[in-house]
Amino acid sequence: MTAGSVVKRLGALLALGTFLTQGSAIAQPQPTPDAGRALEYYLNVDCFVGEKRKPLTELLQFKDAVEPTLQSILRSGPDQQTRSKFEKHLEREWERRDMFLKTNSRSGLTERQLGILRNVKKEDYFRTSLNNIVSRYRARAAFALAAIQSKTALTALDEVRRDDESMRSVIATALQVHRSKKKGD
Repeated sequence: MTAGSVVKRLGALLALGTFLTQGSAIAQPQPTPDAGRALEYYLNVDCFVGEKRKPLTELLQFKDAVEPTLQSILRSGPDQQTRSKFEKHLEREWERRDMFLKTNSRSGLTERQLGILRNVKKEDYFRTSLNNIVSRYRARAAFALAAIQSKTALTALDEVRRDDESMRSVIATALQVHRSKKKGD
């Protein structure tokens, strides 16, 4: 495992995990509070295993209401208000990280792992964490739009797949998963 991959994983886990447990808001206008809550839950839930709620199933109950927001997220990630909340959260996480490193506590980490943590630059941590968050939101939007299967949803997926190489495999997988589910119905 390289130092870069450790930084990337640590940044993603710290930033996303703690932020998601505290909740967030999707600033784009929502037609109804229920649709907004379903969208927020779908985008932010971290684990589907053992969940009594089914995030995608709940979201699809409001597919007409949330589709424009999902298309926007697919194209450019979360809106500025949501990004700002993530940035504030990352700032708090960075402060906690500094406090942890100053206590000389090892908490099960090896000397090598502590050395890697000490060498992480704040700018790298923020950039990597924000990129991971944007990628996660965009991927979730792709899977939801593939499940919606409307003409406008499929058009948005095709446009982004054509224009954005980083999303091609995610979109292809999302379409494949939902096409196979549709055949199995």
